[in-house]
Amino acid sequence: VTSLEHVQARLTLSYNRRGNLAIHLISPAGTRSTLLHPRPHDYSSEGFNDWAFMTTHSWDEDPTGAWMLEI
Repeated sequence: VTSLEHVQARLTLSYNRRGNLAIHLISPAGTRSTLLHPRPHDYSSEGFNDWAFMTTHSWDEDPTGAWMLEI
């Protein structure tokens, strides 16, 4: 793969209040994509079990290099 159409991060994580979480993905080119905004009315303590988060913000970028996931 030399250029991207979309990127998907499949996550399993637990947290005591899922709605407090924000998830960002930063590409090797520096593009910052928000995969999840905080949701103030989501009080679930179930976390995320094998959830797929997708972005097209790094369209046509070279995927080579280190990716960073911020939670």
